[in-house]
Amino acid sequence: MFAGEANVVDHLAFREEWVRRSLGVQPSDLALITAVGDSMEPAIRAGDLLLVHTGIDRFRDDAIYVVTVEDRLLVKRVQCLLNGAVVVRSDNPSYIEQMLGTGELDQVRVAGRVVWIARMV
Repeated sequence: MFAGEANVVDHLAFREEWVRRSLGVQPSDLALITAVGDSMEPAIRAGDLLLVHTGIDRFRDDAIYVVTVEDRLLVKRVQCLLNGAVVVRSDNPSYIEQMLGTGELDQVRVAGRVVWIARMV
């Protein structure tokens, strides 16, 4: 699902009970990825660990999603509009937001929803 998933460099253990109770997710539906770039700063910084619920394959509500567009894996904040369109934005104000109409949504593949973020301090 994610680019480079064959290149695992480390593992992180989570208690199954905590995952189910706190995140409301089946452990088998999770993937751990590392954030790259500054588009989601300050909420997500380069190097942050993102736990992604991969059982989510469409925009369901306003949240931070991992999406693929062509060959690119992106982490973006999504706002669902009443007319079926979505607004895709970065938290960093240096990046422009984009609106995807219902006819454009098939160009974006939802890889999952970010459910947990961790970073070094």
